[in-house]
Parts: sequence; structure tokens; C-alpha cells
Amino acid sequence: MVTTFLSTEQHKDYVTLQFGIHNVAGEDLVISYGSQPYDFIVTNEVGKEVYRWSLNKFFTAEVFERTLNNDEKMSYEERWSFLDHEDKPVPRGKYKIEVVFLIHLPELIEPQSPQYLSISSEISTNIDK
Repeated sequence: MVTTFLSTEQHKDYVTLQFGIHNVAGEDLVISYGSQPYDFIVTNEVGKEVYRWSLNKFFTAEVFERTLNNDEKMSYEERWSFLDHEDKPVPRGKYKIEVVFLIHLPELIEPQSPQYLSISSEISTNIDK
């Protein structure tokens, strides 16, 4: 079994996201993933997507496989600068940041649902740009 984690730290002009997966299966797991092992999506109070990290980025079709040791974490850090898809500042308000992990766990008997490999957090922006 793999669990997900996410923490956010707000700054004046951006929010830092620290996130990842944690192997709590009690044994080593072999995982595979592409050059994009995750994505994060920001939606506004009405659920409309305002930002997607992977938009306008290029990824290869290469697949990586590695062993995630028992109790080991794979961690990442990204930043969202309160800008939308068009690089315009988003209005003040509440936003949901959802991190989706794009990994495959071939050793598990039952496939995990996409919801299981995602985690979200809510933030409020109080910026005037």
C-alpha cells in the first residue's frame, strides 16, 4: 500500500507545495512511472480549473521502474505563483490544489483507484497584483 502526502506553505506571491508518496506496504514495492510522475491542478471555488502544472510542458514517453523500499518516501516540491493558464493573476479567493500521482504499482493485486493516488489542499489567496 502507498499513501500520499501534501503540505503547503503560503508566501505573499506564491505557494510552495511539498508532496509525494510513502510506501507503507510492509515490503519493498516496484513502481513505474513516465517522465511526468505527477501533475497538479488548481480549481477555483466553483470547481473551474484555473491552472494545470503540466500544461505547455513536454514529457518523453520513457518509462522508469524503481524499487520503493519499505517505509521509503518519494518527495517532490513545486511552486504555484497564483497565475492562471494565461499567466494572469488569479483573483482573491479560495482555491483547491490537487496533486495527482501518475505511477503504476504492478505488484499490488488490486489496482488502486485514481482517487487513492491523489491528494488535495485548500488555500486562500489574499494578493493584490
